Amino acid sequence: MRLASWLLALAHALALALAAPVLAQPNTRPAARLPSFRTTILLDTLAVMNRSEHEAPPAVIWPLLAESVKSIDPELATAGGVAAGWLGTPYLVTARRLGEQPISRWLECGIGMTGRYADTHRIALAFAVFVDSLPNQRTRLSWALVASATERGGQNNNPLSCETTGALELEVRKRLDNRLGLKP
Repeated sequence: MRLASWLLALAHALALALAAPVLAQPNTRPAARLPSFRTTILLDTLAVMNRSEHEAPPAVIWPLLAESVKSIDPELATAGGVAAGWLGTPYLVTARRLGEQPISRWLECGIGMTGRYADTHRIALAFAVFVDSLPNQRTRLSWALVASATERGGQNNNPLSCETTGALELEVRKRLDNRLGLKP
């Protein structure tokens, strides 16, 4: 019994020691490992092409952004936060729907005899919105969405790369603007 308690204490100490460098770095870059990619994807490197600016400071944007993302699907806002400078999920596995919509509304993975792969395959995705402060009480949001599709239960397990349709980012922006009281 003592040996088991000692081993458990050692395991906790080791886990804390390994986690300490990560906990000490609040601006850790979110990364994703998805089945169709051979390397780790740093989500902030994808966010440079898809940005929007808002006439409100980050302190106002943060809670409204979190509400906007969670209103589509709560699973999309499980990681990051104010201290990290981003909100999203580095790994989410889903099938057929994301929120109340078919996944093909948000992602393009190709099409086969049974329909759009986004709707017929298992989807692994990573999503992040980066929040940056700008001069004059403005905020810049930078968006990243990457995904892969894997056949469910079939013999062909070659994962497919997916790309965003832009609809998810646009929908979050619309909901955020609504919460900010801006006209659509």
